[in-house]
Amino acid sequence: MSWVATSDEGLIGQVLFSPAELRLGREALRGMALAPMSVSPEAQRKGVGTKLIKEGLREIRDLGCPFVIVLGHADYYPRFGFTPASEIDVRHGFAGIPQELFFVRELSAGALDDWRGSAAYYRPEFGAQHTAE
Repeated sequence: MSWVATSDEGLIGQVLFSPAELRLGREALRGMALAPMSVSPEAQRKGVGTKLIKEGLREIRDLGCPFVIVLGHADYYPRFGFTPASEIDVRHGFAGIPQELFFVRELSAGALDDWRGSAAYYRPEFGAQHTAE
Protein backbone atom coordinates (compact mmCIF):
# COMPACT_ATOMS: atom_id res chain seq x y z
CA MET A 1 0.00 0.00 0.00
CA SER A 2 1.41 3.34 -0.98
CA TRP A 3 0.63 6.97 -0.24
CA VAL A 4 2.03 9.95 -2.11
CA ALA A 5 2.18 13.69 -1.49
CA THR A 6 2.03 16.19 -4.31
CA SER A 7 2.34 19.92 -4.74
CA ASP A 8 1.91 22.23 -7.71
CA GLU A 9 5.41 21.14 -8.76
CA GLY A 10 4.49 17.43 -8.76
CA LEU A 11 5.36 14.46 -6.55
CA ILE A 12 7.12 15.50 -3.34
CA GLY A 13 6.83 12.42 -1.09
CA GLN A 14 5.95 8.75 -0.91
CA VAL A 15 5.58 6.02 1.71
CA LEU A 16 5.10 2.31 1.08
CA PHE A 17 3.80 -0.38 3.42
CA SER A 18 4.54 -3.97 2.35
CA PRO A 19 3.43 -7.31 3.82
CA ALA A 20 5.70 -8.63 6.57
CA GLU A 21 5.66 -11.46 9.08
CA LEU A 22 6.91 -12.14 12.55
CA ARG A 23 7.83 -15.80 12.93
CA LEU A 24 7.91 -17.86 16.07
CA GLY A 25 8.87 -21.39 15.13
CA ARG A 26 6.35 -22.53 12.52
CA GLU A 27 3.79 -19.87 13.43
CA ALA A 28 3.62 -16.50 11.71
CA LEU A 29 1.84 -13.25 12.49
CA ARG A 30 1.21 -11.10 9.42
CA GLY A 31 1.52 -7.33 9.49
CA MET A 32 3.28 -4.66 7.45
CA ALA A 33 6.74 -3.20 6.96
CA LEU A 34 7.22 0.51 6.36
CA ALA A 35 9.73 1.06 3.55
CA PRO A 36 10.64 3.05 1.69
CA MET A 37 9.66 6.52 2.77
CA SER A 38 11.08 9.52 0.98
CA VAL A 39 10.48 13.24 0.65
CA SER A 40 12.08 15.46 -1.99
CA PRO A 41 14.81 17.72 -0.57
CA GLU A 42 12.84 20.94 -1.13
CA ALA A 43 9.86 19.54 0.82
CA GLN A 44 11.79 18.12 3.77
CA ARG A 45 11.22 19.47 7.30
CA LYS A 46 7.76 20.72 6.33
CA GLY A 47 5.71 17.83 7.76
CA VAL A 48 5.26 15.92 4.51
CA GLY A 49 6.85 12.69 5.79
CA THR A 50 4.98 12.97 9.08
CA LYS A 51 1.63 13.29 7.30
CA LEU A 52 2.40 10.36 4.99
CA ILE A 53 3.41 8.05 7.84
CA LYS A 54 0.51 9.04 10.10
CA GLU A 55 -2.05 8.60 7.34
CA GLY A 56 -0.59 5.26 6.30
CA LEU A 57 -0.53 3.97 9.88
CA ARG A 58 -4.10 5.13 10.47
CA GLU A 59 -5.45 3.49 7.34
CA ILE A 60 -3.70 0.15 7.76
CA ARG A 61 -4.74 0.06 11.43
CA ASP A 62 -8.34 0.64 10.34
CA LEU A 63 -7.96 -2.31 7.94
CA GLY A 64 -6.99 -4.56 10.87
CA CYS A 65 -3.21 -4.66 10.52
CA PRO A 66 -1.80 -5.72 13.92
CA PHE A 67 1.74 -4.30 13.65
CA VAL A 68 4.27 -2.43 11.51
CA ILE A 69 8.04 -2.94 11.44
CA VAL A 70 10.64 -0.54 10.11
CA LEU A 71 14.39 -0.42 9.79
CA GLY A 72 15.39 3.22 10.15
CA HIS A 73 16.59 6.22 12.07
CA ALA A 74 16.53 5.91 15.85
CA ASP A 75 15.68 9.61 16.24
CA TYR A 76 12.82 9.60 13.73
CA TYR A 77 10.52 6.59 14.06
CA PRO A 78 9.94 6.57 17.85
CA ARG A 79 7.95 9.80 17.50
CA PHE A 80 5.35 7.76 15.59
CA GLY A 81 5.00 5.22 18.39
CA PHE A 82 7.66 2.79 17.18
CA THR A 83 9.78 1.10 19.84
CA PRO A 84 12.96 -0.92 19.46
CA ALA A 85 11.92 -4.42 18.37
CA SER A 86 14.60 -5.81 20.67
CA GLU A 87 12.41 -4.76 23.63
CA ILE A 88 10.03 -7.58 22.72
CA ASP A 89 12.86 -9.86 21.55
CA VAL A 90 12.13 -9.56 17.83
CA ARG A 91 15.13 -9.33 15.53
CA HIS A 92 15.78 -8.66 11.86
CA GLY A 93 18.08 -10.81 9.73
CA PHE A 94 20.06 -8.23 7.76
CA ALA A 95 23.80 -8.77 8.21
CA GLY A 96 25.77 -5.70 9.25
CA ILE A 97 22.76 -3.60 10.30
CA PRO A 98 22.52 -2.94 14.04
CA GLN A 99 19.44 -4.34 15.75
CA GLU A 100 19.03 -0.93 17.46
CA LEU A 101 17.78 0.44 14.11
CA PHE A 102 14.91 -2.06 13.92
CA PHE A 103 11.57 -0.88 15.29
CA VAL A 104 8.04 -2.19 15.73
CA ARG A 105 4.71 -0.53 16.37
CA GLU A 106 1.71 -2.42 17.62
CA LEU A 107 -1.47 -1.16 15.93
CA SER A 108 -3.87 -3.42 17.80
CA ALA A 109 -3.56 -3.56 21.60
CA GLY A 110 -2.06 -6.86 22.69
CA ALA A 111 -1.31 -8.02 19.15
CA LEU A 112 2.34 -8.65 19.95
CA ASP A 113 1.87 -10.19 23.39
CA ASP A 114 3.91 -13.39 23.60
CA TRP A 115 5.54 -12.85 20.19
CA ARG A 116 9.28 -13.34 20.16
CA GLY A 117 11.39 -14.40 17.23
CA SER A 118 12.42 -13.08 13.86
CA ALA A 119 10.95 -10.74 11.31
CA ALA A 120 10.55 -12.33 7.91
CA TYR A 121 10.12 -9.65 5.32
CA TYR A 122 9.71 -8.17 2.65
CA ARG A 123 8.02 -9.08 -0.59
CA PRO A 124 10.32 -10.89 -3.06
CA GLU A 125 10.86 -7.61 -4.91
CA PHE A 126 12.97 -6.45 -1.97
CA GLY A 127 15.37 -9.41 -2.37
CA ALA A 128 15.80 -12.73 -0.63
CA GLN A 129 13.83 -13.49 2.52
CA HIS A 130 15.87 -12.81 5.66
CA THR A 131 15.41 -14.28 9.09
CA ALA A 132 17.41 -13.91 12.28
CA GLU A 133 19.34 -16.98 13.34
